[in-house]
Amino acid sequence: MSPKVLLDDLREARRSSVDLPPKVLRSKKRTWVRFHRKVDETGLFLSFVRQLFGFGLSIQLSSVHTLPGIGVYDWFCLRTEKSPRQIAKWLALPVSAPSKIPQVAFQSIDLMAQDKDEWVISFRGKDQRGLLLNAAQSLVEENLGLRWRAPIPGANRLMTSSASGLRARCNRFLTD
Repeated sequence: MSPKVLLDDLREARRSSVDLPPKVLRSKKRTWVRFHRKVDETGLFLSFVRQLFGFGLSIQLSSVHTLPGIGVYDWFCLRTEKSPRQIAKWLALPVSAPSKIPQVAFQSIDLMAQDKDEWVISFRGKDQRGLLLNAAQSLVEENLGLRWRAPIPGANRLMTSSASGLRARCNRFLTD
């Protein structure tokens, strides 16, 4: 996706006083979905992942941010043969009952490091349907709300915080 497309969309999110509808784009055989909310809340990332999962869409990576003056600005790269138009129609439907979360197995969930403000947690598991959904659900169950998640080579990183302000950074959220 071109930097100009991203910059124009980010400017639109900054100027908007309301939540923008999801945006679906195809670029170089990749399908991208953007979610925007002016106000962040615990479980929002989970609801986005659950919605995409409920439509049978496979999330390859995500870039999740909560930005001052913009709000939640999350992009998901999907592996799908569905057209952007079809995905946009699905996302325009009223949100239905949550998808059932499949049982998955993590090879390990480890506390890698911690200090008074942050935890570094590693979720490791073989690629399987529902792995990201399970990890996101686990964080919500522990009252950890996602702040950001950005791709890094060979791993993924997420930053979370609880209602009390505790932050946890989760490295290698999903691995091959």
